[in-house]
Amino acid sequence: MKAIIGIHEPGHLRAGLLAAARRLDAGAAMPGADYQLRFATAAELFASFTPQVMRTLEVLQGRGPQTVNALARTLARNYSNVHADVRRLMADGLVKRQADGRVCVPFEAVEIRVSMSPLAETPVSAPLLRCRKIVHKRANVAKRRPLAVAVKG
Repeated sequence: MKAIIGIHEPGHLRAGLLAAARRLDAGAAMPGADYQLRFATAAELFASFTPQVMRTLEVLQGRGPQTVNALARTLARNYSNVHADVRRLMADGLVKRQADGRVCVPFEAVEIRVSMSPLAETPVSAPLLRCRKIVHKRANVAKRRPLAVAVKG
């Protein structure tokens, strides 16, 4: 399973769900679902995923599980700043803490997809964004794993 970080595109979720429903109606097996993290605009995505945050994610993905202290040393950054980044990545569902206290990226791959088309920059209403966060939190509490959305790929 991979994590896909991107921009909410109007109609994208609906089209994916309709395609999945057609496959189910035809009796086809559903492929494994990818974890989706969507932002309303490219500006919001890049404000949230600063170069430091992306480097933190990259190092965790490449080097595997490690303590936040070891990660801070690897990144040559202040422990408290790395800890804050890791906590935010955990809240986003992109990083998990293992039983031994080490943190890791629980995905085979992490992709960031950005489209600069006018549709990608269409603002998403605040209630929709709040709804996504509530559904995400409830899924994490109920299943103790990230919310996964099946997307036709």
